[in-house]
Amino acid sequence: MQVGQWNDKSRLTYEIDVAKPGYYQLDLNYAGEGRVVWKIESSSGELLQNQQVAASIYNWYPWGWMKFNTAGRHKITVSFLEGNGNKASLCALRFKPVE
Repeated sequence: MQVGQWNDKSRLTYEIDVAKPGYYQLDLNYAGEGRVVWKIESSSGELLQNQQVAASIYNWYPWGWMKFNTAGRHKITVSFLEGNGNKASLCALRFKPVE
């Protein structure tokens, strides 16, 4: 799924199934122009916010670690805070367990 035309009120919520509690590396796959700031929040209150320079083609960007205290279903909400929202396009999120 690709989502574009972001503004300061835009939100995208995913539901994910976490296999086991622990820390997960969160990566975003997006395209854009210039510096962009995304915020990612979990339904359990974990928060990641980062800024990076975007490329005009889709790339994976490491965003940080998110902790899940319990296994099972969690909601993840992505917000666009700063940058050129007309050019920003989010394509995917990826969670990898931190060993």
